[in-house]
Amino acid sequence: MSLALGDNPAHVEPSGDRLPDEDEFYLLNVGARLAHLLAVCSHLHAIPIMVGTFRSTPESAAASTAT
Repeated sequence: MSLALGDNPAHVEPSGDRLPDEDEFYLLNVGARLAHLLAVCSHLHAIPIMVGTFRSTPESAAASTAT
């Protein structure tokens, strides 16, 4: 299955008119899930940095007591 990149490199348009077979469909789904997992892992990796550089401001203190 050949693929062509459009204006948005995150979105791939298949150039074929046929539907993927069972193996291709499985690989496409595994690839999508793996990409999502890696994105979540990169976010989890950034959490200690964000927590370590957090500074309480009067606005954030007021927002936390307003709830």
